[in-house]
Amino acid sequence: MATPYDSVDTTRDSNFASIRDSLYLLVSLNQYSISRTAMDTNSNDSKPAEGLLRVALFSKDLRLLKRTEAVHELQHQQPVVQSSDVNAHGRVQQVHNTTPTSAGTNLEPPDELNSMRQELAQELRESRRKGVVPVFVSTLWFVFALAISIQGAFGYIVLCSIVDRNPASADDIRKKLNRLIDHVRKSLMDDQIRAAFVNTIDDVAERTEMQWRIDDIGLHCKAMGDTPFFETFSGQGRVKWHYGAAHAILCDVEEIYVGPEGRNWLHDEGRARTYLVLGKPSGGLEWFDYRELVQVMAAFICVGGTCFGAWVLSYFTPTVGLGCRSGGYTVFMAVATILLAMEMGVWWWMDAKKDHLHHLRRRATLTNTHIGSHRLQTAWANISNGLRRLAGLCNAILGTVITAVLPKAATTTLKRRLQLFRDWYASLRTQQRWDYCFFRPVEIGNTIWLLYRIMAQTFGSDETCACMSSLWAGGGGYVDMQFWNVATSDDIRRYWIAGTTLGVTVMSVAMIYIVTEW
Repeated sequence: MATPYDSVDTTRDSNFASIRDSLYLLVSLNQYSISRTAMDTNSNDSKPAEGLLRVALFSKDLRLLKRTEAVHELQHQQPVVQSSDVNAHGRVQQVHNTTPTSAGTNLEPPDELNSMRQELAQELRESRRKGVVPVFVSTLWFVFALAISIQGAFGYIVLCSIVDRNPASADDIRKKLNRLIDHVRKSLMDDQIRAAFVNTIDDVAERTEMQWRIDDIGLHCKAMGDTPFFETFSGQGRVKWHYGAAHAILCDVEEIYVGPEGRNWLHDEGRARTYLVLGKPSGGLEWFDYRELVQVMAAFICVGGTCFGAWVLSYFTPTVGLGCRSGGYTVFMAVATILLAMEMGVWWWMDAKKDHLHHLRRRATLTNTHIGSHRLQTAWANISNGLRRLAGLCNAILGTVITAVLPKAATTTLKRRLQLFRDWYASLRTQQRWDYCFFRPVEIGNTIWLLYRIMAQTFGSDETCACMSSLWAGGGGYVDMQFWNVATSDDIRRYWIAGTTLGVTVMSVAMIYIVTEW
């Protein structure tokens, strides 16, 4: 949509190639979690952090501070030189002259930011290409093992899975991305650099808006300090409630510029980059988008359909019914589904309702009315206070017992560690507390239960009278001592064909979609 498909200029220095590199970097950094220091610089408002990312990804006219020359470091690893109008404490001094610092002697060439993005994007592409062959081979091996297990005619079990691995070092990529963001952050702390960047915009209204937005980002760049912008690799489902930057920025870009402009929106490259950098004045990086529920449901259908096909095989294989085998898998799937629903509920309540609850709370305070939501919040506050008092009482009792039983040295060490634990717990957000106190323990228990079920079936621990007679079902079952390990009914084959077809079909559709998109 950026340019006409029959006249795309894919040369390295073209505008299309530059935007493509920016979007590729956006997809790459989407898999990393952003530090709370960067996110919370404006009273839990992540808009300044989003603005910094926009400038780093889409701006071409921002001049950068010069990096020091160090022989033992690569170019992207060299630290940035603070300009003369930034003191040792990182505070920007007011400079009324809008000429770049020292007539440009402390600045990189005009197109350096775009060159840095090109080099970094190309380096990331090359590292990702190295992982194509291993993933392709592992996919073929999975399909081959699946075919063997089906051809083995419903007798022997072949366990096989695909392990998705990142062939490149996630930490190394994170450091390179942080270098780019930090270079832009330090450059935006310079008054003269910001003024020169704003003056590159021709439209008066857009220049005024950019002046206000860039100055606001510059102020928050100082508050971010030297804390790395990206912290840990959190993509591919490794972290619950992970907010990648890509979704928020792409939705904002589509709404404010790409959508209204339609196809060939890059025809006016300067104006397009202005809007890509500006974005909307409201929003941020953390918000719940109901459109994401489509992807969640698609993933649930893929996994649930495959599991349901396996469940059909287990349920209709003698002993038919909810026995140790099929009942055990049913418990695992039920717990996993409940956890998914609760996780989505916590995500929605803690984030999507944030602004709405704030509005209701303010409305109830101003009008002094007792609306239903306000009563609910008051009841929840009372419950929270009661739980805190109970926790304080338990803590006091525990401290008294520890002091009476343990030696003084052990008591001091234990109290110090308990205080460290309380400080760590107090720094956690509400979602993280739910994760550590509820979701992780239940998920670990559910995983242990699944491993037990697999091992019991693999090593024959289910071949007991209690399991083979399906005591989970009402009234129990029976054991045919003549054919206790062989099923002779024709219905068994039909159920196995139906279950295998269901599981393989859902899995095949998902794999075909992945390969097509790939």
